[in-house]
Amino acid sequence: MKTLVLGSGPSALAYLFYNPDAFALAGDQVGGLFAQQAGLGPQLLWHDKLAQNLMEDLGLPITTRQVKVGYIYRRTLLPREAMTDSEFEDFRNVYSLRTRGTKPIASHLSGGRSSFLAFTTPVDRIVQELAKQVALRLILGKAVFVDLYSRTVGSNQESTYLHYEKLVSTVPAPVLLSLIGHQDKIGQLSARDKTYLEVQTSALPRWARDAVELGFDYVYVVDEECTTPYHRVKFLGGEGGTAILEDTIQPGQTPPSSARLHRAGQIIGGSELLRSLPTYIETLGRYASWNHGIKLNQVLEIIAHGN
Repeated sequence: MKTLVLGSGPSALAYLFYNPDAFALAGDQVGGLFAQQAGLGPQLLWHDKLAQNLMEDLGLPITTRQVKVGYIYRRTLLPREAMTDSEFEDFRNVYSLRTRGTKPIASHLSGGRSSFLAFTTPVDRIVQELAKQVALRLILGKAVFVDLYSRTVGSNQESTYLHYEKLVSTVPAPVLLSLIGHQDKIGQLSARDKTYLEVQTSALPRWARDAVELGFDYVYVVDEECTTPYHRVKFLGGEGGTAILEDTIQPGQTPPSSARLHRAGQIIGGSELLRSLPTYIETLGRYASWNHGIKLNQVLEIIAHGN
């Protein structure tokens, strides 16, 4: 086949949707890492022209809302506009060091926005519609090896071998490295695990209840001593609802037994390793490219330029 896609997450499905000659080896579960996270983490498609085109092409509603972002800075709940540039940079430096052990990059903290426009249609609904549209080009099976020289992918389905001219990998970069026999290089992809813990909002400090009343959807948290056991809070269900607490697992730290663990949740660095792949191998998506700054919006832009 001319183009073979590895994986069937949102990036893979969007690629198939706009490239009708491509096929995908779907893996274990349509939806990829997105489906495996079971609703954890951000689940929003930011609004821009290409995202709106996708929604229109899928026949989905074009309704949007402002998603409000807050920051706990020196024990005070603040919107971005209430912070000076120096205060925000101080916040971002501490946040990035705590969660990733690195200097900040532009994509940290929702890009420094106080709010952003997003579609009200949940991403899982978008993924379901994409999957339905490309279902006939999803090949059952999981890749067990990738031979870069013969341009062959082996599947676990009855010793199936798939030949390609171009391979688009949307599976996490460590998975691709393992498939091509470069397990020894996986350690160069730096990351930290992340936990998700769902609690009643009423069980959190007063600022959390204030945040709900003020309409914040997300709040990033940094305290002076960095002792708060979470760095981002996502509010669900408004007043009387629940909140998802996100925390990065530091080396040697044991996650709470009640927390759900997402491996390699925080991408730190090492993406330059992927530049050594042959030119007929492309990586597409946040975890495939090992780039925290890539959302589905950037994937759509890459696809549009490729077309």
